[in-house]
Amino acid sequence: MKNYPILKFTGGSSPSFSGATFLGYGIDGVTYMKLAGAYQVLGRDKFTLGIIYDIVRYGKAYGPAPYHGESVYSGRWIQNGIDAIE
Repeated sequence: MKNYPILKFTGGSSPSFSGATFLGYGIDGVTYMKLAGAYQVLGRDKFTLGIIYDIVRYGKAYGPAPYHGESVYSGRWIQNGIDAIE
């Protein structure tokens, strides 16, 4: 799986573009999907740096694969963006 440079999360952008622009780090597609799923499940107020750390460092997920908590609609678009990059 290919890692790619990430710029920053930009709310309001298409999910497929955001999949390639999160946090300023190179992350793989599965990790991004886990981050998106955690944000969907927990909401903005509970999506903390500790949650991000657990996902990036330990691979924690907040829902089942393949979308890890993200809605099916958004998950498909995110996956399309990831597939286009990889």
